[in-house]
Amino acid sequence: MPLVKQAESDEDLITPIRNEDFVYKPKDFYIDDTDNIKNLGLACQPDSFGYTIEKGNEVYPFKEYPKCSEKNKQNDTYLHIDRKNQKLYMDCPNGENDKYVVGPYGKYKFVSREEGLKGWDVHDYNGPVSSKKIEFGLGSCESDGDSYMQASMSPIFNKTVFDFAL
Repeated sequence: MPLVKQAESDEDLITPIRNEDFVYKPKDFYIDDTDNIKNLGLACQPDSFGYTIEKGNEVYPFKEYPKCSEKNKQNDTYLHIDRKNQKLYMDCPNGENDKYVVGPYGKYKFVSREEGLKGWDVHDYNGPVSSKKIEFGLGSCESDGDSYMQASMSPIFNKTVFDFAL
């Protein structure tokens, strides 16, 4: 007895679509409502790839987050990583540069505030420092109190990763 049922007529045969002949391309970064797929007349089509646009907007309403500059009431950060000169420097108003921490923490990871506070070395800012091994910094001006309100991130160029991405 055969394991697969034989097609009774040519109409029962389904020819698979080759990848290069598959014409549907969803729009990037949009909820797919699958109408385009339904209109292609495919023999095998999904009921849904997820939410319709209307349901997606209902479940995930638009949320706009405030800019950091609005939260800390300044237009720019006072901590900078200058890749050209390989320096991290601070320029708080009235020279009130206070302290900073830098990362990455450990070998490759970002950390929670609690974990970071336990393991980060807090440095008093006394002038520019080398940023050759620094990818991000958090700093505090005296007016920030105990909060690290100043931040800069500038990943170190990694030629190996760059070459793999090509």
